[in-house]
Amino acid sequence: MPTTENPLGKIPTLLRDNAAALYDSRVICQFLNARAVGNLYPEDALWDVLTLEATGDGICDAAVAMVYEGRTRPADKQFPDMVEAQWSKIERALDTLETRWVDQMNAPLNIGQIA
Repeated sequence: MPTTENPLGKIPTLLRDNAAALYDSRVICQFLNARAVGNLYPEDALWDVLTLEATGDGICDAAVAMVYEGRTRPADKQFPDMVEAQWSKIERALDTLETRWVDQMNAPLNIGQIA
């Protein structure tokens, strides 16, 4: 159920003292990185790091969609083709991690690796 803190009713939500809540993993990670004066978003590789982060988020989104399909729909109303499409997204993303992102995965810690 949506709340005043997060109208989308999703997690995560970061509640802050005397400030508006922050929600969405990407927003919260940017906030925490800024507060810590961290380097999870290195300027010299920013677009690669953000794209890698989006790849990780996409894998998670596809996996969650598959779980919801199996847990929230009666068996006779499930769509196996949708589940297979989500698996295909995950497989393509993992293949891309192995081919395109090997160097980035071996770089100093960044948000893409965390995602």
